[in-house]
Amino acid sequence: MNSFLAKISLYRFLDDFILVYPVYTLMFEDAGVSKSGISLLFIIWIIISLVFEVPSGVLADRYNRKWILFIAQPIRLLGYVCWLCAGSSFWLYALGFALWGIKGALVSGTFESYVYDELAAENRQKEYEKVLGRLKFWYHLALAGSMAGAVLVDYLGSYTVVLVASIISVACSALIIFTFPQPSKVRSTSEVNVFPILGKAIREIRQNTSLFSILSFTVVVTAVYGTLDEYWGLYFRDIGWRISAIGMIALLGFSLQAIASFLAPRVHVSRQVERGVIYLTFMYTGLLVSGLLLNMRWSVILIVLANVVATIATVKLENEMQQRIQADERATITSLQKFFMGTLAMGFTGLIGCITHYASLQAGLIAVSLFAGLAGLATLIQKHPQAN
Repeated sequence: MNSFLAKISLYRFLDDFILVYPVYTLMFEDAGVSKSGISLLFIIWIIISLVFEVPSGVLADRYNRKWILFIAQPIRLLGYVCWLCAGSSFWLYALGFALWGIKGALVSGTFESYVYDELAAENRQKEYEKVLGRLKFWYHLALAGSMAGAVLVDYLGSYTVVLVASIISVACSALIIFTFPQPSKVRSTSEVNVFPILGKAIREIRQNTSLFSILSFTVVVTAVYGTLDEYWGLYFRDIGWRISAIGMIALLGFSLQAIASFLAPRVHVSRQVERGVIYLTFMYTGLLVSGLLLNMRWSVILIVLANVVATIATVKLENEMQQRIQADERATITSLQKFFMGTLAMGFTGLIGCITHYASLQAGLIAVSLFAGLAGLATLIQKHPQAN
């Protein structure tokens, strides 16, 4: 089991050690794509992800999850090749994003279910939160390391090096997947056709009220968190930070998030997990809105702290959701959660693009930030009658 945990941690690190990550929105802007055009690229990315999200989860419940994870990597690699050759071509950037979206759909749900079932095969599924925290630690550590990409771009004045380095990292992560053990599923769906698998997953969400509650809350919080994360580079440049400074800010932020991920399983929020995470969500929203309203260079500290709080909240939410799934169709249910999240994130992205066009990026980010707090408030109101 220790060997398995080491392999998935290394895979998680390499899969996210992408030097182009901190600067790709800036790359688009420097290539002549407007901020509303960048929002359109994000929407294309999300739409492609949504189209493939649920079918990939169904396939992961029916076929070998290890090889689905592997197939995803060359697809993403080709996406970065498109960006490398794009120049000022909007549509090549869009194609690269589409390929990245397919990769993301193939991995999401599949990886979480693969890890959970391997733990369950050893009767260690209760350790999933601890393992998830460690995986998110390596994820955020990889993102922190990838901030070197911002420094390289600022120093070299070119995005080519960071794109090539990103291609190499993706190729190495694919090689690591070869060393993964064959999946040892605890239970089989026993279905040959994909539609019965999807139908059973939807019924589980509808009938399992505790799962529906945590899944709904997770969808909104992660959609807000994920959507805003794509815009921080543009916002920080708008308030006066250089590219290298943006990289340093992100390095600090992701380092703190890595520590938060590692410690999250040890953070006791409440006997009722949802209630504890609701309070974390209120804190996240308050810090974000305060930092954005101040709109000053030093207010990035509040935004960094908000993302640290969100990291703890997402570890708690994702673990609780996996623990509440009782059906065999674990990957499909997780993919449905990602599908709903992506649908909402597409709406948030469109909202940011629209508000940015008529007002400012700052206003768009504030508007989306408020949805996390509203989701927490709605869940709290829903739970209050049950407590009485």
